[in-house]
Amino acid sequence: MAKPVKARFEKGKSCSGGAGHPVHSESNEFREGLKNRLIRDCGHNEYHEISAIWNLDIWRYAEKYLENLCGNAIDIGAFTGFNSFCLSQYFDKVYSVDHVCYLPDDRPENIEFVEADIDACNYQLPDEFFNACFMVEILEHLRWSPLPLLKWLATHVGLLFITTPDDDEWPPLKDHEWVQKGHYSELPVAYEGCEGNPIPMEHVKQYKMSEFVEMLSECGFRVIELVRVGEGKHQMLAICQPQSG
Repeated sequence: MAKPVKARFEKGKSCSGGAGHPVHSESNEFREGLKNRLIRDCGHNEYHEISAIWNLDIWRYAEKYLENLCGNAIDIGAFTGFNSFCLSQYFDKVYSVDHVCYLPDDRPENIEFVEADIDACNYQLPDEFFNACFMVEILEHLRWSPLPLLKWLATHVGLLFITTPDDDEWPPLKDHEWVQKGHYSELPVAYEGCEGNPIPMEHVKQYKMSEFVEMLSECGFRVIELVRVGEGKHQMLAICQPQSG
């Protein structure tokens, strides 16, 4: 279990309150400070040092899309909450989703933890509309088809920020019996009593760029920007809107 971050984080200002969002320089300062505190105080130091590279990259692209948004946001696969904390600076409420709570005890008041194992069936997410959804480095860890979740998101979010490594530029999957090497359309759907990824920190399925975009389109999203992030730029960030929007 991750240790609490020993730092003070302030609740994001509400659009309705007229205070507006933090200016660009304040946002950068907040993210850099948060990164350093998670590395120092939250355990999983090596992971936080690596993930900070792609998370800071993601926010360089995401910030311009969030400038005029407020309301609700959701962070799926939040872990210790870097993206949840950053979203809390823009949105009135942030739902931070994971199968267990790793969030620091002193998280902002407008972050609400939601326990949900999305690598299973019968999980429940808040039945609300979210102006933004972050799903960062999650797809590749899911043993079961992500299509049901992505199709649900296409009817519940205004903007989706989703990343995954490019299979053409990433080390090959390990030879476990549960690894999925076929096309996304061949992935089995989770069923009652099924078990998720036995080694959650390892990859189960990796996506090529064309497959990634095709899957998002099939699930009801239109990719409005596709960029590379992370060390070496081997990870794909798709910024999407629902096709019906």
